[in-house]
Amino acid sequence: MNISDTKYKIIRSTRRKRVGVRAQDANHFEIFVPEHISDEAVVKIIIANREHILRLLEKASHKKIKIDYQDGVTVLLQGKELTLRYIDMEYLWDLNFEESTLYIANEYRTMSEAVLKNFYEQQFFKLKDMCQELATRYKFPLNKVYVRWTKSKWGSCSSLKNVSLSAYLLMAPLQVQEYIIFHELCHLMHPDHSPAFYDLLESYCPEWKEHKLWLKENGWRLRILPHSEV
Repeated sequence: MNISDTKYKIIRSTRRKRVGVRAQDANHFEIFVPEHISDEAVVKIIIANREHILRLLEKASHKKIKIDYQDGVTVLLQGKELTLRYIDMEYLWDLNFEESTLYIANEYRTMSEAVLKNFYEQQFFKLKDMCQELATRYKFPLNKVYVRWTKSKWGSCSSLKNVSLSAYLLMAPLQVQEYIIFHELCHLMHPDHSPAFYDLLESYCPEWKEHKLWLKENGWRLRILPHSEV
């Protein structure tokens, strides 16, 4: 991780005598300084305390984001916000994509996280089908596709030509999902991050840098469910 790739907010206070830092996630932090400290001085403080700040950011990246799934809150599917509504119904959940609404049975209100995880797991096929379809269309030597609740990586591939995708990608826009899939498919041809790899990736996904930036800035929003590292 590079400190120059992160974003920060300066919070000044007349009552503060010392500098403090609070990491929000892997890419954002707040720095608290006395009122008289200039922006230039803040930059110097950040550079001088680079290693400490990076450790805070790394620690924050592994924090579980807690959400109170009350009626009316939103979750993401393919980059689209879905409003949660609890109603009396026969099914565990019901998706109305046109109305941007995900209905959950009232009797499972206290188990909303488990219901949401079930909902997303029923969407795993969308990532698998997209990966298989792109591999077939562009003749990538893909063997198998796996979707798992992995938080550490958006995707990975193995020497056996298998691709693993993070289930959290289901919450990202389709173009971002496609970028990660192309990234892993290109690794089937070039296992490193050589110029040849990036040339191949750009030939299939010319806007990959924009999608990578979107994930960097919004990835924390996608990791809202209980997870277990695989």
